[in-house]
Amino acid sequence: ILYVASVKTARNEIYPVAFGITRENENEDGWKWFLNSLYSAIEVLVMTHPRDRVDYKYFSFVSDRQKGLIGALSQVFPYNHNWFCAVHIARNLEK
Repeated sequence: ILYVASVKTARNEIYPVAFGITRENENEDGWKWFLNSLYSAIEVLVMTHPRDRVDYKYFSFVSDRQKGLIGALSQVFPYNHNWFCAVHIARNLEK
């Protein structure tokens, strides 16, 4: 399984920042391994929001609700927002 993390800039450019490969099926343990590796490699993901009164972290995650990802995100990045991509949700409904 190939795990990938990308960022989208203010100019709508998308860049890959990390990837990981495992032999196992996609599951919560695989996502936790990848997200923990991402956390240790790119600590800016958990930097405090520039406004003191905002409790959540500065970076958010947008996903297509992959198996195990929601639980893994809440464990590894509990103070970051987690959003779902509307395009992927709509495509899943069409199936």
